[in-house]
Amino acid sequence: MIKFEYHNDTKYIVKLARLKTLVKKIDAKFDSCFSELVLVITNDRLIKKLNMLYNKKDKVTDVLSFGYPEYNLGEIFIDYQQSKRQAILYHHSTQAEIEFLFVHGMLHILGYDHKTNKDREEMDKQANQLLIK
Repeated sequence: MIKFEYHNDTKYIVKLARLKTLVKKIDAKFDSCFSELVLVITNDRLIKKLNMLYNKKDKVTDVLSFGYPEYNLGEIFIDYQQSKRQAILYHHSTQAEIEFLFVHGMLHILGYDHKTNKDREEMDKQANQLLIK
């Protein structure tokens, strides 16, 4: 069972019950991939700073994820402001975008990537299966 820790640096109210359901689905599908997961909902300023620090990219991104196998820990940072912009662009709710980014970040921690079209298709397939209610 994954211990799920949540921090929100914004005023946006995230539906935690849905995220906890996603954690359970991922835990079951990937057989207890790690024991602790930390999710931080943050803003453009912090995500840009983290993106520069860890990826040498001086720009805002929607999600950053970090896996620490030696500590059996995963961390996901989601930019609320970017999530909101993308939700408008993709014609769904901010909550739906945060759920997608959450699963996307978890899949990255589990070793999935999207450097090739084939990799992207597999990652999208996994995400879609997990996001089905």
